[in-house]
Amino acid sequence: MVERLEAFHDEGFIHRDLKPDNILIGKGKKEHTIYLIDFGLSKRWQCPRTGKHILKKAKKGIIGTAEFLSLNGCAGGEQSRKDDLIALGYILVWLLRKGQLPWS
Repeated sequence: MVERLEAFHDEGFIHRDLKPDNILIGKGKKEHTIYLIDFGLSKRWQCPRTGKHILKKAKKGIIGTAEFLSLNGCAGGEQSRKDDLIALGYILVWLLRKGQLPWS
């Protein structure tokens, strides 16, 4: 899952709505393939022309599913690749706890 997210980040985007519903696992010959879906809240973190980091904006409000948001995202901060990784960590906790998070 980390490699799939890293590949998405390498394309210059952040997901901003990672949750179990947006991660799919292939079937049959593709059973070892992980898919990310629902890019409706995704945004560029890197300028495609210059390759430079896009400037952060002031408070943005909550974007994404609150249950899997980082503290920064819950505070309304501009999300980054780090926030996607934190959401992925929360998904792993969710999986280990059989669909429950301690704060749910």
